[in-house]
Amino acid sequence: MWNSLSKGTASNYKSKWHHFNQFRKSLSLPLPTTPQTIVLYVSKLTKNALAISTIRNYLSAVSFVHRVSFMEDPTANPAVSILYRGVAKQKKNSPSKPIRLPVTSDILVTLIGHMRGSMESKYEFILYRALFIICYFACLRASEAVVSKAAEHTLMLTDITVHATKVQINFKSFKHSKRSSPPFVLHQKTRKPNMPSESIATLRQDATTEGRPVLRA
Repeated sequence: MWNSLSKGTASNYKSKWHHFNQFRKSLSLPLPTTPQTIVLYVSKLTKNALAISTIRNYLSAVSFVHRVSFMEDPTANPAVSILYRGVAKQKKNSPSKPIRLPVTSDILVTLIGHMRGSMESKYEFILYRALFIICYFACLRASEAVVSKAAEHTLMLTDITVHATKVQINFKSFKHSKRSSPPFVLHQKTRKPNMPSESIATLRQDATTEGRPVLRA
């Protein structure tokens, strides 16, 4: 009966069922699963701050496995339905939290520190370091700096000029405009580590070819 599902759905259900099984075994709870076990499971998923759609996905997997195994579906119990509606209502009325918090300078330094030991080469570390620093200080989105399907928007080394007290970035085009704009200038009083001018200067020294993208896919 698993063949009735698409490969993606089957893989998703197997993963969710494995998660539920681990939960069930940790409490020494039997199969077939009872509605009481599902109530405990939903409570656990809710405490993990999962979205209501994700919780529904887990329950769908549990329901499917029971039905194809000729076991009574515990998720169809009225008590489970009432709990699910209550959780959905609670999450709907809860104040939403930002999905992504802003990156601070401390987080940037931490990211760079972790990259140092995870890159395959010294040049790769220097390249990613420069990319992260430029994107942070210039407030760039990934699509404004890295190789993508719209390659004309990729930021190149030749688009960045380092001066004594500033870094100048020339954007040839944008996502919604193919026209160039006035240079974007980052001013800095000193040339310290993990600053735009220092990171780009170091990248230029290591880059074997001028005019290459700041990041290659």
